[in-house]
Amino acid sequence: MGEEELKLTKKELGILEYLLLNMGSHVTQYEILEHVWGDEVDSFSNTVRVHMASLRKKIKTATGQNLIENVIGKGYMIDEDQ
Repeated sequence: MGEEELKLTKKELGILEYLLLNMGSHVTQYEILEHVWGDEVDSFSNTVRVHMASLRKKIKTATGQNLIENVIGKGYMIDEDQ
């Protein structure tokens, strides 16, 4: 992403990978939990939101763009046009 290196945690990288694999489609918080955490986390946890906030901040700092969109009532997505 430009010339600045983007340092992500393993979980942030997993979230970004899943969003990119599903680019143009929304993914739910549950789907992200299932893909990135598997059976390791409580589905009522806010861990996805915490990691998502950190990931968004790092991407915004590195690129100046908000690549990850909230799809109200559905989840998150990266638009194909970005």
